[in-house]
Amino acid sequence: MVLKLIVETQLIWVNLIYKTQDLLKWVWRSSNDSTKDAHSHNNSRSRRLIKYTDKTNVRKRFGI
Repeated sequence: MVLKLIVETQLIWVNLIYKTQDLLKWVWRSSNDSTKDAHSHNNSRSRRLIKYTDKTNVRKRFGI
């Protein structure tokens, strides 16, 4: 019983760690994109579309 509880809590922690890592990567990538956008107006629209799809993927992944 105790062993099962330990295993379950470990799984939850691993899951949480992976989710936070993914979120941090995504946040970092999107902030990088916005700094590039500022100088190039011609591809800002396509970048915005990419960002939007990234957001929807994140929502699907995290159930936001």
